[in-house]
Amino acid sequence: MSVVRSLLEARGIGFDPGGSRSELYLLDVFRRARLPLPVQQHRVKVGSKTFRPDFAWPDRKVFAEYYGLPFHIGPSAVVADSERLTALSAAGWLPLVFTQASSDREIVERTVAALNQRGARCDIDA
Repeated sequence: MSVVRSLLEARGIGFDPGGSRSELYLLDVFRRARLPLPVQQHRVKVGSKTFRPDFAWPDRKVFAEYYGLPFHIGPSAVVADSERLTALSAAGWLPLVFTQASSDREIVERTVAALNQRGARCDIDA
């Protein structure tokens, strides 16, 4: 049980496995860069719709999405992704969208820029 306890402690309170390994990788990039950790799957209500971006910094109204296959392919995914981006942006949220082509450095730099733009004090530590 000591091994299980140590693994659970490493995950932290409120750990959410996310929708994919790629989401967990993105969270690990934030953690390694010592950025403020986001809320996973934070619920944001805009009008009658509720959205759950992969990651959010609610106090800064910044959210991050990882667009990977197979979840963001095909007509229905394009419609849902577009609706989410448009609604959240119109409500004042700043979107960050990353893909497998996004380097760790790019992820960190864009996230730091967005958080700093919204009043956080972040430095790059990648």
